Amino acid sequence: MSTDAFAALFAEPSPDAPPRAGDVVSATVVAAGGLDVVCEIADGRRFMVPLDERLEPALAVGATLELLLFATDELGTLAASASMARKRRAWERVVAAQAGAEMLAATVTRRLLRGWEVDLGGVLAFLPDDAAPATGPGQRLAVRVVRYDRWRESVLVAP
Repeated sequence: MSTDAFAALFAEPSPDAPPRAGDVVSATVVAAGGLDVVCEIADGRRFMVPLDERLEPALAVGATLELLLFATDELGTLAASASMARKRRAWERVVAAQAGAEMLAATVTRRLLRGWEVDLGGVLAFLPDDAAPATGPGQRLAVRVVRYDRWRESVLVAP
């Protein structure tokens, strides 16, 4: 195998290549009702996404949402998840915010021992009491990421 052929194995796929496992794709809702929402991606494939993935209950036909495609078996059968796509995008925002020292919007969710749990749009983080101007659940704050550990799903933020 030549070095060019070997490098091509790790190259980014072309934009017109079909989506594969691990890709986050935009999908259009084609049917909604009952316990599932049927979504269609650009290449015409359809996926059923359960409503228990914390989708908005009033998701109408024609609405767009992001789905993460993943393999469900050794044959490569694809399934889709809206909550996994939301979580991946949230982690991308956390990593970018810490690297660029940017502020993120956070919503206080609950009181913890010595601090608050805040939601960063799909990733939960800890806001210590000594740095917290939080007064209760539902409050919106601008926070910066102090540190994170993606393996442990742990994020420490400060105002």
